[in-house]
Amino acid sequence: MRIDGNLPITTIKQELPNCAKSDETVKEPADSVILSSNVEYSKIGQLLAKTTFDSGINVNTAPEQRKIQREGLASIVSNTSTTEDEKTLSTLGITMGDHRMYDVSAARARNIVLSTISGGISGPIGSVVANLTMNAGGKMEDASEQRQVQKDGLQVIAANAKTSQEEKNLASLGVEFGDSRMYDISAAKARNIVLKTISGGISGPIGYVIATVTSEAGGKMQDAPEQRALQRQGLKAIIANPGVSKETKAIAELGVTFGDSRMYDISAARARNVVLSAIKNGIEGSIGSVIAKVTYDAGVKMEDAQEQRALQRQGFEAIIANPDTTEEQKLLAKQGIEVGNNNMYDSSAAKARNVILQAIIDGK
Repeated sequence: MRIDGNLPITTIKQELPNCAKSDETVKEPADSVILSSNVEYSKIGQLLAKTTFDSGINVNTAPEQRKIQREGLASIVSNTSTTEDEKTLSTLGITMGDHRMYDVSAARARNIVLSTISGGISGPIGSVVANLTMNAGGKMEDASEQRQVQKDGLQVIAANAKTSQEEKNLASLGVEFGDSRMYDISAAKARNIVLKTISGGISGPIGYVIATVTSEAGGKMQDAPEQRALQRQGLKAIIANPGVSKETKAIAELGVTFGDSRMYDISAARARNVVLSAIKNGIEGSIGSVIAKVTYDAGVKMEDAQEQRALQRQGFEAIIANPDTTEEQKLLAKQGIEVGNNNMYDSSAAKARNVILQAIIDGK
């Protein structure tokens, strides 16, 4: 059964954000992180964060703590002597804790923000926000809260003037992943992979990075329909990115086409995984042979020969349409379409087309 992504899987035990779980305050600080210096802190900002943290853990209930934390974070935002980075982090803490959630969850999230500021956790702003967002999300009482907190952090990364274009691209993709109609736990897992990638520093071609994140996030989904949809989003992001080569875009477009066909969700997910793996491994050789290899490998992953036969045709059509394939490759691709169009068993057509695909692969 599919569940609307806007609905939590777990049962919420309180009706209002200031009701249950108020018997204690939250005292745990943020997890440690080692990053190169970049985020700027001020003495007054760190002092306000520390006194707010200390005051919060000394009150009797989580609702009281939540209120004190908000007031302290607001004072950091309004103070003229605090840095823009401190204001950014404090605003994020306010946003995270203002959601409809357990008081204890809100207090945990805000404690992590306050500890980040008071401790002067260093690093590029994108990495710092990603790391504290992961930590805050991990402290939530249920996946619906985690999903929302993650979105808050990703939106800050996407909008911040100091984050790189690659960080913005990934953060936007993380928002898109988790905004899809899926289980809360699936959305949280997908967004954590994006946040982890940003937190650790983005390295490698952006097409490779998006393909890697998409592949890993897809593998965390609760079912094949979720995986299929998420893979499509990642492939579309690769196609739209100006930093991706035309060869990589061509393979990504083929992955979209494969998975948009009428087939089992598991077949579509398998085909798109083949495409994502090809992008991760790097496009080598002529584009015609690469398309043929991806088509061959995806075809054998199909649930039945009818799906394989249809997918093979799509691969041949892509070879014919691509302006960088050779005349010989186009000729063989046309032959592959004609052979498979004959009145025959699906398995026979698939076998015949595989022979031609192999010929294109071997021809390099």
